[in-house]
Amino acid sequence: MLPKKIFCLPFILASLIIGCSKEPQPINYGHEQCSFCKMTVADPRYGAELISATGKIYKFDSIECLISFGASGAVAENKIFKSLVTDFANPQTFVDAKTAIYLISPNLPSPMGANLTGFQQQNDAVKIQSENGGNIFSWNEVKNLLSPKN
Repeated sequence: MLPKKIFCLPFILASLIIGCSKEPQPINYGHEQCSFCKMTVADPRYGAELISATGKIYKFDSIECLISFGASGAVAENKIFKSLVTDFANPQTFVDAKTAIYLISPNLPSPMGANLTGFQQQNDAVKIQSENGGNIFSWNEVKNLLSPKN
């Protein structure tokens, strides 16, 4: 008869594999805390996530908190599996931060005050820009604009 420890091993390994998934997790708006500023993540048009190479999920109330967290070095750049931002045109839908289109408009205040909004589609960003003004940027441009200078 096999010892109980050996019998439990497959279940423990399965739990670890599932627990280390590199899939995005939905944000529980109004209940979860931003991993950077510690405010409650409240607006489903602005949430963001960072998934580490080990599968740890960090959740944010805004794109600017995601950028600030990345710039802080809390997770080394080479240990980031994926950064995700919410598509403003489809709230609660994540898109890859590197391919998203960004609009900075004073008429669209984001939770931390950078007036930064993300979009999956260029045409959605252009439409919202025509209604609210502002400027369109890429991920690298937004990171350079908002990352703290050393």
